[in-house]
This record gives sequence, structure tokens and C-alpha cells, in this order.
Amino acid sequence: MSDKAQNNPSQPESEVIWGEHELPRSRLLRIAFGPLRLLAQARSNELWLHNTYMEASDPKSKSILEEDTIKWSRWAFNQTPQKILLTPALPDKATVVKPDFPFKVAPSATARVFVKVPLWVKVTAIADQQYFVTDLSSVILSNTWFGVFTQGELCYWLTTSARRSIDSSFTKSYLAVCPVQIINQSEEELDFEKICLRVSSLSLYQHEKMIWASETVVNYRGAREPSNITVGRDSPKEVPEAKLIADPREPAPRGFAARTFSSLRTLTGLGV
Repeated sequence: MSDKAQNNPSQPESEVIWGEHELPRSRLLRIAFGPLRLLAQARSNELWLHNTYMEASDPKSKSILEEDTIKWSRWAFNQTPQKILLTPALPDKATVVKPDFPFKVAPSATARVFVKVPLWVKVTAIADQQYFVTDLSSVILSNTWFGVFTQGELCYWLTTSARRSIDSSFTKSYLAVCPVQIINQSEEELDFEKICLRVSSLSLYQHEKMIWASETVVNYRGAREPSNITVGRDSPKEVPEAKLIADPREPAPRGFAARTFSSLRTLTGLGV
């Protein structure tokens, strides 16, 4: 449904700050978080939200959001919402990513990689009570299939890469650093060409300006066997003093088994 926004002044667009944000009825609330642009307004016991995606350097970004006709999503409450609460989350499906350079892990060897995963913004309205209304990805994610035709799962494909070390590209505020410890328990080499990371079971931690996910430990048992996966319960060893800021989207058992690695050669023709 398209509605005309009130001709009210709006506050300057700003980077998202986790926590509560006032919703003054005389203006729009603007949030910028990576490519995500979010507008919010309280009107007559309703919360109005609009989101779109664009690069921060796009000169048209502000004019697009100042159009007087916007397609709004609306939620009705018993009272006019006074605030919205913004909290970070990881994607609602597993994510698939390539390393920056494929490499092999020898039998009995270990390797540690770091994956940049786009954060989501969970939006909760605060009226007479708190009401979760929606969550939005900070970037537009593409779907992909991980596995074979007869067995697999729908995942998100990440355009970032898994890296052996952390560099300046990890400091973007809308990306979470997900450390993965790989242990090759098999008697064969592990060809690390693609990894499926199940992020919904990970917690989030804040350290200075970076957000980290809890550690994932993957015990590789061979190409024909699912890997044993263990999820850390504390902040990663790189940032032991980091503060917990978000619980897992879907708490999982501390240990579980799942397919984690795939060779690009085994998926020829699938386009994933």
C-alpha cells in the first residue's frame, strides 16, 4: 500500500546505534546501516516503516527517501509507539562463502579462518509493551543451494570471502566477524573451496567498533561424512573482553553434525 508521508521535517540520516530510538511525531527517523536505509514514524497508534538499499556514496540516496510518496509497512497498536528498539542479528539461514584463495588442510592439521557476515537489524516497537515487528538485512542477499540435488539446504550466498587473517575490510559496522576453527580429523586432505556456516546458532559480541560472533569449531571427518560442529559459548579468543550484545537467533545444541565443506568440482552445473 502506498501512502503519502506527512510533510514533516526529518532528522539527518545517521549510522545506526543499537538500542532505543525516540519516535517524535513531528519528524521522520532516518537510519543508515551499510546499504540499508530505514525510515520510521509513529502515526495514530501505528508504526510506519520503509526500507530500501543503496550505497552510502549514492548521490540520490537522500532524494529517494524524501519523496512524498513512499510504500510504507504499517503496524497498529493500542497506543502510539514512543520508541523503536534496534538490535543486531545474524542471517536467518546458513551462509555459504568461498575463501579468498582455496587451500588444503592436511590430515591432523588445523586452520583458522574469519568470515565477514552481514548483520540484520531487528526492529521492536515500544508502546504499552514491546512488540517485535520485523528484521531487515543490511545488504541484499542472494539465495543458493548447498549440497546435491537429493540432499541439501537453501542458504544465502555471501559475496565476501573467508580469510586467514583480519584486515581493514572487517571494520565495517554492518559486518560481523565469524571465526571458524577447522580441524581435519580425517586421513585425507581437506580441499577448502567453499564453507557453509550455520550462523543462526551464534551469539554476537561487541568489542570497540567491531561486532564478533561466537566461535564455530568444525571437525572434518572426510568427504563422505558430515562434520562435527561445536559452537562456542563465550566471546572468541581474539577478544576475550568483548561484551555480549545478542543471543543466538535459534539456539542449537552445543554440538551437532552437518555438511560443511564442498568442492566446487562436486557441484558442477548447480551454479552454487
